[in-house]
Amino acid sequence: MMQHILVIDNSREILDLFRDILEAEGYEVSLTESVPTSVRDLDPPHPDLVILDCQFGKQQEARQFVQSMENCRATASIPLILCSTDLQAVDNLEDYVERQHIPVVYKPFDIDELARTVHQTITPRFTSCGP
Repeated sequence: MMQHILVIDNSREILDLFRDILEAEGYEVSLTESVPTSVRDLDPPHPDLVILDCQFGKQQEARQFVQSMENCRATASIPLILCSTDLQAVDNLEDYVERQHIPVVYKPFDIDELARTVHQTITPRFTSCGP
């Protein structure tokens, strides 16, 4: 079964780049240009990983979405990667990101670094269920 990644970014060009990279890595990819207002907007089956653009002025919106994912039993175990060009936005969330062990990939990113971070973040969810 193909692992499913949801990418949330406000740029169509960046979303298309993510799709090209992640599909080449063997993932199923869904794209959206806006942060969902609720985890209920994540139609089942839920993604196996969420990559979320974090930008200044919208970090509260991103934090609320992440917290709603954590507070819902069906989405609490979905791993997350933040991806941003905005160092200040990520710095404003630094304590939260560190407490939650959320990886951050800064744009412009190296394709190999992105692929490695995705693989390291999504893999534990699938390997920890075995005997």
